[in-house]
Amino acid sequence: MEIQRIIAKNEEIKEIIKNLWSNLDGELDAERIVDHLINFDRKEPKIFSDVVIEDLKSKESISLKKFAVFWQITGEKQLHDYQPFSNEMVG
Repeated sequence: MEIQRIIAKNEEIKEIIKNLWSNLDGELDAERIVDHLINFDRKEPKIFSDVVIEDLKSKESISLKKFAVFWQITGEKQLHDYQPFSNEMVG
């Protein structure tokens, strides 16, 4: 029963990340979206990376644009303690 709850929670988190990631293709609120994505990446790095990789594998041109927007905004924020796409949990 516990495993089913964890799987359901992970699926919900994945859907939230997918929705946020899909909204990076527009110009509205990109910085706020990236802030939320960073928080998810810090808490669930494997799920976050899986969503981004899945999107990039689709080979749609918009996928690269979303990745570029994410990368640009995270670079501008100069978050020295943040390493995107590192799947290792600390602690």
